[in-house]
Amino acid sequence: MTEEALQNAKDFLVSYTLHKKWLNASRYEREYFGGDADDEVFLRAKLFRVREFIVSLPNCPEKLFLTCHYVRGHSVEKCAELMDVSVRSAYRLKKRALLLAAERLSKKE
Repeated sequence: MTEEALQNAKDFLVSYTLHKKWLNASRYEREYFGGDADDEVFLRAKLFRVREFIVSLPNCPEKLFLTCHYVRGHSVEKCAELMDVSVRSAYRLKKRALLLAAERLSKKE
């Protein structure tokens, strides 16, 4: 697996958190300043793509980690606590999860 594939997978997964924050900002802007609703539809579609991708993965600890860390927004340390594993194991799990995501994303393309 190349570094570029890993970085693409990480960027794809991190985009969930970024778009979620952007969606909240857009909602605020629309409520107080009359912004455009088209942005919200576009952002929701991107959020859906990330969630759909994670859900499509086989049930495994890596899938749980991806959901906990990227969708729910918990730190690696908090994910370790929630998953009842050591922090060191959680970082290893993160690496395996990113490898799995990169492999699946490269197959999709």
